[in-house]
Amino acid sequence: MEELVKSESASGLTLMEVEKPKLGQRDVLFQVDRTGSCGTDLHIFNWDSWTKKTILVPLVVGHEFVGRDLYHSEFQKNKL
Repeated sequence: MEELVKSESASGLTLMEVEKPKLGQRDVLFQVDRTGSCGTDLHIFNWDSWTKKTILVPLVVGHEFVGRDLYHSEFQKNKL
């Protein structure tokens, strides 16, 4: 799987290949088909003065996405 990561306190982001996480009983796994960037993501990319005092690295960015459910536990079936 791939993650978009802010790995250091400087401008830019890194696309990293990572292992698929072990899933617990409260986890859901999505296959992301499309993603967008919000204003906060742009601040993180540029590493501006607001970001320097607000964000801790490392950080996986991105929370606006469209995809499909690949896995959800029995616990999650009533929640989706």
